[in-house]
Amino acid sequence: MGRGLRLILDARSREAFLAGHAPAAAHLPAGDWDEHAAELPARELGFEVVGEDPAATDRLATELWARGFTHVRPASAETLADRSECGAARAVLWRPSPWLTECAPHLPVSGPALDVACGSGRHAVWLAARGLATWGCDRLPDALRRARALAQAACDLDASSPSRPRAEVGFAVVDATRELPWRDHEFAVICGFRYLDRVLFPRLARHLAPGGFLVWETFTREQARFGKPHRPEFLLEPGEAERLCASAGLRIVAAREHVAPGGPALGAVLARRPEG
Repeated sequence: MGRGLRLILDARSREAFLAGHAPAAAHLPAGDWDEHAAELPARELGFEVVGEDPAATDRLATELWARGFTHVRPASAETLADRSECGAARAVLWRPSPWLTECAPHLPVSGPALDVACGSGRHAVWLAARGLATWGCDRLPDALRRARALAQAACDLDASSPSRPRAEVGFAVVDATRELPWRDHEFAVICGFRYLDRVLFPRLARHLAPGGFLVWETFTREQARFGKPHRPEFLLEPGEAERLCASAGLRIVAAREHVAPGGPALGAVLARRPEG
């Protein structure tokens, strides 16, 4: 599972889950996997799946494997038998990019934030849960429908845990290849993941407030060895993320390039707009 992290997907009915489940379990019935795909774990993470009985559990694991979740496994007998917690789930399965969480110590915990080409909204929701008033934008309405569902699920979890800060997040249909509909110097944090438009970087720098941070991660040319994307215009050259930020007037705080076994190949940068 990696670093002692235990992820459990309980795919039983709502009634069965509320009646009793393992304390670490998150709940998403199998019939909701398509509509709420953003709430599933990342495909590279290992996790257990729980069904109504051992046979159903095996079938669910097989279905998830077919969907590309190659690190899933049927829950152990001990997990299947654990019904020590009742009521709504207190855990989630989805995670933001590890790069965003690694950058977190540098980032503010208040102020406005923007997630560009946000897709299913994981990073926007994570920033909002951290305390930032966040916008996520994408040109695909279907992606934003999934993002809003993820935000609602996070809001429901917040309601069940009064100690959590209330997340403030909104989503807008925006084509990032055009001018963004926000003011200059507006955002304390701007982020983007697995999206590359080189002409966007000077505009993003303009939308950052003085002292604001840009967090970006997308595919490098090594990704072509593993599959899509493979067109050069969508792939970073070595060191290009840092050069794009520097040419936009941003100061590089941290950067890395990493190729996981079997992919993906990613380049990442954390940059800051100078004060003043």
